[in-house]
Amino acid sequence: NFTKAGEQEAVRCDTQAKLIARGCERIDIISPKNTKTITQQDPLSSSFDTEEPVQMSPQKINLKLRPGLPQKFTVSFKRAEGYPVDLYYLMDLSYSMKDDLENVKDLGKDLFAALNKITKHAKIGNDTRIKI
Repeated sequence: NFTKAGEQEAVRCDTQAKLIARGCERIDIISPKNTKTITQQDPLSSSFDTEEPVQMSPQKINLKLRPGLPQKFTVSFKRAEGYPVDLYYLMDLSYSMKDDLENVKDLGKDLFAALNKITKHAKIGNDTRIKI
């Protein structure tokens, strides 16, 4: 006799606090806890020498979550030494930006020098396929 006349059976599926407020005994409430299963956790790579370096761990987690119940898990990240970094910047090349273009060219040189300090595979270029 949990549901009242005209109520849907769905009211039986609610948070534990709301079910207790409706008069349910705690012992009669079935409330599964969150579950966390790590399904893939390869060790982090230290360099880019491997074919596909692992930079984040775990790689796969299966979570079953209940509304209102938090679940914590730890994710580790380690940049593999020498791993390529893609950096793009987009600029308006209209005449009003002419003076800024020279500044960007100079900044590009500084940026390339900085990239060379953190990776052996620094490359700089442009993509002429982008049209705005």
